Amino acid sequence: MHTSVSTHLSYKYFNESSGLFEPNIFEYQHRVGLYPERKANFFLTFVVLFRAIQKISPIIHSNYDFRLKESPDDEQKTKDIFQKISKLSLKCPNLFNEKLLFNTKSNPDALLLKQSLRDHFQNISRILDCVGCQRCRLWGKIQIIGLGTALKILFSYPEDITKCSLSRVELVALYNTLGKYSETLFFIQRLDSLVAESGVSGEKTEAPTSWNDVAFSCLLAFIFALLLLVFCSCLYIRYRKGAIKACSLSCSSESAENSIYALNENSPLKTHGSTGRLQKRLNRSTGSLFEEEEE
Repeated sequence: MHTSVSTHLSYKYFNESSGLFEPNIFEYQHRVGLYPERKANFFLTFVVLFRAIQKISPIIHSNYDFRLKESPDDEQKTKDIFQKISKLSLKCPNLFNEKLLFNTKSNPDALLLKQSLRDHFQNISRILDCVGCQRCRLWGKIQIIGLGTALKILFSYPEDITKCSLSRVELVALYNTLGKYSETLFFIQRLDSLVAESGVSGEKTEAPTSWNDVAFSCLLAFIFALLLLVFCSCLYIRYRKGAIKACSLSCSSESAENSIYALNENSPLKTHGSTGRLQKRLNRSTGSLFEEEEE
């Protein structure tokens, strides 16, 4: 299913220069073309799907109602399409023998394999519930139901297909998935021919960078530079505040020391000049006092 989606995206790739949806061989090579195992897995899935159509074709017209009350013309077209698909499938050789895959006699782990396959389908279905795009989720669900219906036809009724009972949803999903995978098969053939004509190297190289990727990278670089500038500005502001605070503390302590020093210098106890003058006055006063007593 992943190969099918990647092939569709590569074949209908939006060209920003022309504004058209056209094949992109570089994107195809990057996603599918250079990985033979991915194409091999898709071919096996298509064979399993087509084998289920082969098996149910003999009873499709007798067991299921194709009436469309809204549009009788579409009803006849639907019947004709089903008949063409049934005739085409019956003419093709049987490329897949489902009896050998889950045969417990030849494969003791057949039951474990069947349970593991069922668990994987349920897990994928739960993952698709988390897809945000409604259109993607719808087509993914349809293809999962279609593949599950194909496995149900092949492995739930290996002996008597006439006992097979499918709901209308399962039948619609089965044929829709066949249509999508048939379209994918055509796209792969077309893209492979375009790759051969263009002579693109078979080496695994990165797909050309689109303008959207360049713009996104530039935006990320701009945001990173802006965050770095804000961070440096915060550091600078914090440094300036610390320097101003330290300077103010230093100035206040220096002024306090100067005040204390000036206070000590102006004190009478520490002023030697004032003490000398006071002593001279005392001597002069006592001298004059003694002179008066002698007289």
